[in-house]
Amino acid sequence: GLGGDDLLIGGPGADTLLGGTGRDRLLGGRGTDDLLGGAGADLLWGGRGADLLLGGKGGDLLTGGQGADRLEGGKGADRLTAGSGADRLTGGQGADRLEGGKGADRLTAGSGADRLTGGQGADVFVFAGRFGQDVVTDFRRGADLIDLTGRDPGVTEIEARSVNGGRDTLISVGPDSILLENFAFEDLRTDMLLL
Repeated sequence: GLGGDDLLIGGPGADTLLGGTGRDRLLGGRGTDDLLGGAGADLLWGGRGADLLLGGKGGDLLTGGQGADRLEGGKGADRLTAGSGADRLTGGQGADRLEGGKGADRLTAGSGADRLTGGQGADVFVFAGRFGQDVVTDFRRGADLIDLTGRDPGVTEIEARSVNGGRDTLISVGPDSILLENFAFEDLRTDMLLL
């Protein structure tokens, strides 16, 4: 793309689309594509292949499509939406929304106050380093996992407790936290946590 608001459309092959500084729309197509949004508030759609979508600095909207895609938000307040494949979604520095789809997805929170929804598959929610105060909206017993193996090495205590009148569970990881909405503390088991 150029410096303005661009529309870039890939073909049936493996494409690389670079958005630039404007508010760009990048549509991948059928191949295994690389889409890089750039500095603006961009819209990236992967299409049918196993695609890589990188949002960049703006508040971007990334949608995976049908393949096993990898979506990374960047610095803005981004929204990442998986498709039907087993996708990997990674937030960035902003307050991001990560939404899994039908597949067994891996959702990694960034350093902002993120909101994560796994979707229909057996999903893994990953919290590494200093990740802030995050929310998981649909954690399911017997299907989903919380991965804390990459937590800040200075954290020595992990605590879970019931909050909001017993409706939700709060997991404190040092100064950071994960709120499991509509998941009772009594249903939490140690084998749901990867430590």
